Amino acid sequence: MVDLRPFRALRYPVRDLTRLSAPPYDVIDPEERHALCAADPHNVVRLLLPEPGAARPDPYAAAADLLETWRREGVLVLDDRPRLYGYRMEHVDAAGHLRTTTGLLGALSLPERLGADGLVPHEHTLPKARRDRLALLRATRANLDPIWCLAGEPAASELLTLTASGGAVLAEASDPSGVRHTMWALDDEAGAARVSASLRSARVVVADGHHRLETALAWRDELGGPGGAPAGAQAVLAFLTPLHPAHLTVAPIHRLLSGTPPGRDWAGALSGICEVCEAGPPEGDAAAALADALEPGELGVVTAGSLLRARVRPEPAALVRAVLPPALAGVGSALFDELVRPLLGPGVTVTYRPGAAAVTRLVAAGAADVAFLCPPLDVEVISHAAAAGVRMPEKTSYFAPKPRSGFVVRPADV
Repeated sequence: MVDLRPFRALRYPVRDLTRLSAPPYDVIDPEERHALCAADPHNVVRLLLPEPGAARPDPYAAAADLLETWRREGVLVLDDRPRLYGYRMEHVDAAGHLRTTTGLLGALSLPERLGADGLVPHEHTLPKARRDRLALLRATRANLDPIWCLAGEPAASELLTLTASGGAVLAEASDPSGVRHTMWALDDEAGAARVSASLRSARVVVADGHHRLETALAWRDELGGPGGAPAGAQAVLAFLTPLHPAHLTVAPIHRLLSGTPPGRDWAGALSGICEVCEAGPPEGDAAAALADALEPGELGVVTAGSLLRARVRPEPAALVRAVLPPALAGVGSALFDELVRPLLGPGVTVTYRPGAAAVTRLVAAGAADVAFLCPPLDVEVISHAAAAGVRMPEKTSYFAPKPRSGFVVRPADV
């Protein structure tokens, strides 16, 4: 069964990490990467999303060199003993309520295979991203940022008990969305042992970081597998929080299409499978309001000049239910894959982005031809799908707020 172990972390030896930390690698666009590098030359994004240099044309080798340079120069310092770390995110939500997500950072032991030993994924992954993260892991031999996992009972109660015991604050940061991030040391060995023991009878759902988990497993297997790989390759850096809606905010990830025929009549194209109605112009907060109002079995459509609300007709809905596992029947990403993808011709590119307002801006700017909005997601739907062994399409869920990368790095060789 999986457990969560203390580990010796590489850390910045300063408390304020606002200018040194970064979001997870897969939500950073080129403009944000540039801004993070400009904020501080030692920002962790230079490791997460490395670029080739004159001396090292291979970006992954360049990241490994940079990591070693930062260790040698004292930019990152290795803790003197293994620890777990408490980590808290606090923000005020749209309704004005203070929301808090608290969990543990530790080394999560890898299962024998994906989906075994109580650790269950809920999404598929993309081959390109897996290759990228595996090349970076091979080169650096370090987990540069954590995956995010959700622990059921009894582990959820044990981890909250341990984090409540307090400890010396080691690092904190504020991110651009107003979230306050705080990390502190936990040296309670007995409490850490209770958390680890409780995980043996808990279900742990992977919320975020499926690509990094799969690459950690692939690297472990390259090095000898569950019984033969070095100890450092038998675990992955993880942020573990309770599997409970009160601690979580999850949003859908929408679909952006490029390369579709100019001026395509999307209402007409969808009319055979959906009841389509106009939802007004894509102005102000209209797209966000539409996305929030979508129900299971519906999709929103954003074009340069209009918003559409599309509800799957009964006959196609029955076909979808016959094809998809029950846990996916009303999930927007699954409906898109089953019903909309077959309508797309060759050369159409699908990309992924959370936030209805963001995708609307991209369509308005001509960066995408059309966007399909997915309905809201529920934590319980994700949990039930994972428990049933069902994996949702890639880029279905967006858990927020995101833990910052750069608070800890887990080297595999110490």
